[in-house]
Amino acid sequence: MNVYTLKLTLTIIIVFLFSTQLFSQINKIDSLSQEVKNAEGERKLELLFELANFCLDTDEMFNIAKQVESEASRQKNMRYLAGSMALKSRHFMLQNNMDSTVYYGELANRIYAENDIKNPNQTYLYIGRIYLFHGYYELAIRNIKTYLENRSSSYSYNDYILLTEAYLALNKYDLAKETILQAIEQSQKVSLSPNEKLNSYSRLMCYYYLILAYTNNKEYEKALETCATVDTLINQDEEILEELLVSELRIQNYTNYASIYIKLEKPLEAKSYLDKINQINYVESVNPIYPSVNCTWGEYYLLQKDYNMALKYLNPLSRYFKEEHPQRYIYDYITEMMITALEGLGKLKEALILQKDWIHYKDSVNQINFPLQVSQLSKAYELDKVEIEREKDRAELEKSRTINIALAVVLVLLCTIIYIIRRNSKKIKEKNKNLFKQYAELDKYIVRERKFFVESEDIQESDSKELQLFKRIEVYVNETQIFKNSDLTREELAEHLNTNRGYLTDAIKSETGKTFLEYINHYRLDYARYQLIVNESTPVNQIMYDAGFASSSTFYKLFKERFGMSPNELRQAKIELEED
Repeated sequence: MNVYTLKLTLTIIIVFLFSTQLFSQINKIDSLSQEVKNAEGERKLELLFELANFCLDTDEMFNIAKQVESEASRQKNMRYLAGSMALKSRHFMLQNNMDSTVYYGELANRIYAENDIKNPNQTYLYIGRIYLFHGYYELAIRNIKTYLENRSSSYSYNDYILLTEAYLALNKYDLAKETILQAIEQSQKVSLSPNEKLNSYSRLMCYYYLILAYTNNKEYEKALETCATVDTLINQDEEILEELLVSELRIQNYTNYASIYIKLEKPLEAKSYLDKINQINYVESVNPIYPSVNCTWGEYYLLQKDYNMALKYLNPLSRYFKEEHPQRYIYDYITEMMITALEGLGKLKEALILQKDWIHYKDSVNQINFPLQVSQLSKAYELDKVEIEREKDRAELEKSRTINIALAVVLVLLCTIIYIIRRNSKKIKEKNKNLFKQYAELDKYIVRERKFFVESEDIQESDSKELQLFKRIEVYVNETQIFKNSDLTREELAEHLNTNRGYLTDAIKSETGKTFLEYINHYRLDYARYQLIVNESTPVNQIMYDAGFASSSTFYKLFKERFGMSPNELRQAKIELEED
């Protein structure tokens, strides 16, 4: 069960429900287009905007937005000019283009502010949604909350669902519950007519997000109670909703039940609900909820310690949520399960490789996200300062209050920056400790393998020439530790082994896939890491030179690439593990 598939389902159903009205809208669009041609002045802008509302979420809307922009610029009508920028922001949000969404959204907000025009604030929702899609959760929360606090439009479940999703991604489950409960409270005040399929569906989505919040917060009894509530609501609204939609809602709720029972380590109960899903007819390849179902199957088999079956379901999901429909926090959760499955199968090397790839992926994302979020928060702070100064000019009597507000903004900004820095630092430390433990386990495997290889000096007749020579190289390098010579060359090693540099290079390449220098540096790095752990008082540079490195920049670069952390971070991870 995951947030993304709920959102994807909602999007598809919205398209499905509105498609039934398409034919009647075509005539209205043709009529409006004719009126636009005959209209003048602000009436023409008004009609263009009305036409844009009939073409929402289509490519034609962007063309209309450009017409509004051109006509508003000609008439010097700043309200409609800002509105045209808002339409463009919405268009690029649907195209998943973050830069253009934010650019046109902020441009619209600036035009509204500079011309003292009431801002509908819809652009904050577009910006918040695009930040959420791309993993900038703090920025998403800030913009969505701004929209909700100042919106001029009517109440919408989906707006609260967006904010809830951002809180869930940041593991702020109490805030997620508070937000979605507010939406549910509002939904109970709305009466449903037989034609309000979308309203009914959105209300049920609120309960699904509440189940997610309860489950992630380990409030399993409340989660199960909410599942039962959803069962009741589905039965209650069954006549309002389409048959296909009812089936999808039941599948999602059975998935909710199964996921909760898996968390409670009750495999029989979980399996009973997964079997119920199989009894419902649906086409997996085109159904928007199948990733949710498959993820739950992966969880189930992991609980049963059937690691091969777990990986069968989790492997394609990993690619799906990393490449096809990126959702960072869901990809992280699936990767953690895959590592557990690989370790359960005894595939420690594959688990370690996946762990390193995952950590590098998260680090690269954080390196992009963190500066942007700090930059945007700082930018927001600067905009707040400008607004404060403007208020100060308007009313000197409020000077004291204005200064207090400015200080509060600075404090919040600093606290936010400190929080993000500390959180990232904590994640890096945890990553380093995990890597340290993984390499400690891998060391046992490597030592056994190398010992076996070195002790198996006999050259087999079936061995290729490259393998025979490589065995001699391995024995010699292990026994003499010749890699500690920083001036070691291929010619020198070849001379010691009574061969030539060409044969030596080919043997290493054939058996390891490495160049001569990469092969030697591999030994140097292993030696350096071991010395850093056992000789804690020896300076890093001394160990570096003892290992055979002549350049500190080369050593630090290769060490970081190989082990995912710096030498000092390695030692710090060891200290912290000993203190735990």
